[in-house]
Amino acid sequence: MDLILHIILLSFRLSNAILCKTSFDPDEYWQALEVAHRRTYGYGYLTWEWHTQLRSYLFPYVFECLYRVISFFGEFEYSRLLLILCPRLLMAVLAYMTDVYTFKICHILFGRMTAVICLYLQITSWFIFYAITRTFINSFETFLVVIIFYLFCQLMVGNYSIRDTGLRLAMLLTLIGLVCYLRPTAVPCISLYFIVLYFSSLSVSYKLILSIVVTLILSSILISTESLLYGKLAIPFYNFLNVNVVSGIASLYGTHSLHWYLTQCLPVFLITNIPAFIIGIIFVIKGSHPVGNEHIIIKLALLGLILLNLVLLSPVPHKEFRFLLPMLPFCHILTAKGIYVIDNNTRKHRLISLFKKLLLFLSLLQIPMSFYFGFIHQRGVIRVMDYLYGHISVEDQVLFLMPCHSTPLYSHIHKNATLQFLECSPPLYEPVDRAKLFYNNVNSQTDSLLSNGYSYVTCFSTLSEEINGLLAKKGFQKKAEIFHTHLPEGRIGSYVHVYKKIG
Repeated sequence: MDLILHIILLSFRLSNAILCKTSFDPDEYWQALEVAHRRTYGYGYLTWEWHTQLRSYLFPYVFECLYRVISFFGEFEYSRLLLILCPRLLMAVLAYMTDVYTFKICHILFGRMTAVICLYLQITSWFIFYAITRTFINSFETFLVVIIFYLFCQLMVGNYSIRDTGLRLAMLLTLIGLVCYLRPTAVPCISLYFIVLYFSSLSVSYKLILSIVVTLILSSILISTESLLYGKLAIPFYNFLNVNVVSGIASLYGTHSLHWYLTQCLPVFLITNIPAFIIGIIFVIKGSHPVGNEHIIIKLALLGLILLNLVLLSPVPHKEFRFLLPMLPFCHILTAKGIYVIDNNTRKHRLISLFKKLLLFLSLLQIPMSFYFGFIHQRGVIRVMDYLYGHISVEDQVLFLMPCHSTPLYSHIHKNATLQFLECSPPLYEPVDRAKLFYNNVNSQTDSLLSNGYSYVTCFSTLSEEINGLLAKKGFQKKAEIFHTHLPEGRIGSYVHVYKKIG
């Protein structure tokens, strides 16, 4: 890749981060920015996971470092803007590096022309645009997994000295250990390390000692750092598996069928690229007999990594699109190969040539989806925080009568006002689901909550229709109606309403 292409890619991802102003999933804020804001500025809200040592502080700590640099300059006019923008710009840089190394992996496996097609698919992918620059740990996981696979390729095809091979192996194991610690569902990456060990010419004793030493050092650093940040001994990796997988608490937040990732998630990711993706898989399988060289092994490892993730994630009842995000760049590599295979047949069949051109053109149709989901769909819960920031003071009390965690909080308001919302912690932490209790008896619960002296009430238009009369009796007037989505569902309305107590 030349310098001009690097500049274009980086500019594209930075623009992606700046322009994407919609909400996707609460974890974007509540498992990253809200935690960093509380640790930096001393006020904010922590969800139940942080009180039960279920999450690692290492990912939010990255944003905490950014926040502390900003706080060093004190409060000024653009403090809040920087607090919102800087984490997204950091994620944009990681997204740019993800694009670059996806290109490099594809170049190693299938050549430059296929790599160019792969890069095209990365840029036009609506879901990559929608999710990759958000402050999800899944976005960070995607970056790490791509870097890990690139190192794996280098070790498989490179001819290094014993010293260099040892250093690269140590780096590979360190990154695999880090991503598995942050996201236990990334365990399939360990298979890449075992493949390298198997084919490495290093002695068995060298490989064994290296693996043990790196594992012990990394484990000590991670656990001690985590314990320091928590203020006591903490092993979130174990707690995460015990609560979410063994105890099944994650199922409280929604469940899907066993085949959901295969029959719904991947088709939504790839849309019109599904035929080329299938052709790419067939090409890798057919071209891998017998297993004769390193490139064939890498291609099979890439296919195996996708399959292992599907096998690992599918039995877990709670499923989300973003959980499979780390596999999307690898799907694009196979899809690009499928398109290139079609291209090689253009001289023989004019119809196949037209099919290839159609596939490339249809990928462009994802661009309107990128704009819609990035700029329009579910933007109200972000814009309402801008409105509140401009109207409330630290003396005000704001009540969010919405499904729990519908909006970001202090990371987007950056004022030490009283902000209350309907909590929905699981039974193991909180015996009462306050959100469920509220929606079971809306009017009486609203009447009870308003007695606490709130100066602002925020809710979706669906709830506003039910409690509008009660709010008027309590002296509240509607001050803002902010568009949220064209696709209202359940308790999520088309608009966000803001009411203010008058007098």
